[in-house]
Amino acid sequence: MSGINQPEVVVRGGPNKGKRIQVDEDDVTLLTIDFGDSVFAMLDTAWVNCRATHTPPLEIYGHKGVISHLSGGHPKAGARDFAIELYRDEPEHGIRGWTSVDPIPPLHRDPPPAVAGLVHAIECILEDKRPILNGEHARHCIEIIEKAFVAARTGRIQEIENTSC
Repeated sequence: MSGINQPEVVVRGGPNKGKRIQVDEDDVTLLTIDFGDSVFAMLDTAWVNCRATHTPPLEIYGHKGVISHLSGGHPKAGARDFAIELYRDEPEHGIRGWTSVDPIPPLHRDPPPAVAGLVHAIECILEDKRPILNGEHARHCIEIIEKAFVAARTGRIQEIENTSC
């Protein structure tokens, strides 16, 4: 599903504060992806303030539990940049409920996000590795985005053709 929720937005800050912009592209899209074998993903996007939600930015559901990632600003995350919670339902072990999980600190500190891509590119050159984010992956992502809009307009499931990445 996809559509225009706000036909007009008003810039709220900066040099263009007060400027009215007519929206001509979808600003809210709900996407379900079927990977086969009863494995699905759901993507919910909207032109809203990402802090204006109590929904975790990422949750992974399994037949024995849920992993929930809560980022800073989420009421349950508190002052932490992010928090991970785990829901387990394993009656054979007497386990049922939510627990907070302390992330394991990395062995090596990652470079700051602003330079991580450059560091990876240099590693790929020096070690003759294939980049994680490459042209094939970009093409695959674009196909998913485009087919999501086609599915929304036609009401029909779309097959993803480029699965090489």
